[in-house]
Parts: sequence; structure tokens; C-alpha cells
Amino acid sequence: MLGAVSLDEPPTQAALAERLLIDRSVMTYLLDDLEEADLVRRRVDPGDRRVRRVCATEHGREVLAGARARVERVEGRILGGLDAPTRELFRGIAQRAAVAIQESSPTTDPCAAVRQVTGGGSDGNSVGGEGAAGGAEGSRKAGAGSGGSGRRRRTGRGTGS
Repeated sequence: MLGAVSLDEPPTQAALAERLLIDRSVMTYLLDDLEEADLVRRRVDPGDRRVRRVCATEHGREVLAGARARVERVEGRILGGLDAPTRELFRGIAQRAAVAIQESSPTTDPCAAVRQVTGGGSDGNSVGGEGAAGGAEGSRKAGAGSGGSGRRRRTGRGTGS
């Protein structure tokens, strides 16, 4: 999510929910948690006071930069033996697969689906010890995960990654 709100023009809350395939009511809870963690803030759109735009905070941009750096380190170790065009081809295919999984089954975690298909373990261990935020494309979107303030579990169309 942080990646999506760190682009040029901050997206509206509704557009962000649509882009990330997250139910709009669930998006509200996620944004509440991300605001509480000082990762994003919602601001009134100057053109329409009913609309809220979602902006990354300075802390949110720092967290996103750290997550991207961890992803790059892990990708470097995993894909280091491949030439640059092959690495880019792999990244593109992996991203298309994650999108296809999410579109065909919005409640399925793409990472869990890959582990199931490849026979990978579900013990939570990650490559290189980087943790969940370091190795998944979803971390580029979410940055901070789906919350963690102890409130009720959110469900919806998104993956929560």
C-alpha cells in the first residue's frame, strides 16, 4: 500500500481500494492502522471536500525504502546467477502470476498459493532470514502489513499482503 500512495499524485481512498482490490470498508480499517503507525495520512482533497487522498508520511517513505532495500538484497541473492534480462523476465512473470491469483481468487494470499503449488513449506521461514516484509511483492504495496494494533481481524477482497 505504501508503494501505491508514494507515487506522484496521492490517490483517493476509493481509487486506492479499487487498485489494490480491497473492499472499501476494509480499506478504512487498514488506513486507520497505517495512520496510527504514522505511515500514511488522509487529507481532504482541495477540489472536493468529501474526498480523502492518502499520502505517505516521511516515516512511511522511510519504511518503504527499507522494505524495498530488503527485497532487492534477497532478489540479488536469489536471482544473482541470472543475467539482467532474465531477472526482469522472472520478475514480470512473478508479478503477473500474483495479479492473476488475486484477480481469480481475491481472498487467496498469492505467496501462500505459490507455496502450495511449489510444495514450499508453510513454516513461515523466509529466504535469507529477511522476514515477511523483505521477500514478498506484497510488501512493496503494503509496506507495513495489514495492521497489528490488536483490533478485530479484517476480512475482505484484498490479500492483506
